[in-house]
Amino acid sequence: MGIFLVLRNNTRRNFRKRSTYVLFVAIPLMVLLFGMVSENIKQKSYVIGVISEQSLEWGAVPEGIRVVSIKPEHANTEVIMGNCDVVVTKDALEKEIQRNTKHTKREREEGKEKKNVMKQMLGMVCTVYFVFATLYASKVIRDKKEGGLARFEYAGGKRVEYYMGNLLSTFIVVFCQVAMVLVVLWMVYGENVISGRSAALLALCISLVSAMVGGIVAALAKSELGANVSVTIFAVLCSVFGGTFLAVEQMPGILGMIGKCSPIYWMICLLG
Repeated sequence: MGIFLVLRNNTRRNFRKRSTYVLFVAIPLMVLLFGMVSENIKQKSYVIGVISEQSLEWGAVPEGIRVVSIKPEHANTEVIMGNCDVVVTKDALEKEIQRNTKHTKREREEGKEKKNVMKQMLGMVCTVYFVFATLYASKVIRDKKEGGLARFEYAGGKRVEYYMGNLLSTFIVVFCQVAMVLVVLWMVYGENVISGRSAALLALCISLVSAMVGGIVAALAKSELGANVSVTIFAVLCSVFGGTFLAVEQMPGILGMIGKCSPIYWMICLLG
């Protein structure tokens, strides 16, 4: 009963400020819009880096493939930074071009390039909602200071019931927002990139993980500022190592292992 009372009260508090709710939906949508614009202006080509001490001119190459010269000491860096899809020697260049001519065309037809952009945007959405969930869940910090939690316990409620009610209310409000954002993604990109089933599963998982992160941080933090700073650092680290900006598979050694521990990595994996 105590959980239900806290759930009902906090849900009302979450939806009371409509301007804040709209803002928390608008910000992720702006992130998605930025990603879509970047996708359209980005040159869609398969970039082959050729190891060479000097800048060389390459002859005609098939459409969709670009060849650039790379110094040997910069080879790994160019791949990690995403400037090149692959680095080869001059002797292997022709074979690599032949191998990727049909491959690049097929990727375009199957929408794999759009899916890669989708993964990046999904990682940013997860990052944003980790922070938003903590902002919602941090009401528990305010209630501790203002005596709300003490009054709840005095009335016979248990502290664990209060935390569970706060967690569930945070999940509900975040789920409503994430679902709206993913519906927009599904409408824009269609079934080839994100299916309705995947969108529903992602909305559930993102909301659940975000609510748990926010609830745990809010329960442990001594101030709202401390909670927000802590979760922001956590969210950024999860995003950087989880594959938002660089695929985990391209990360060297231990960084790749760390990346697979990030919840954002597993969210991205749900896209396939």
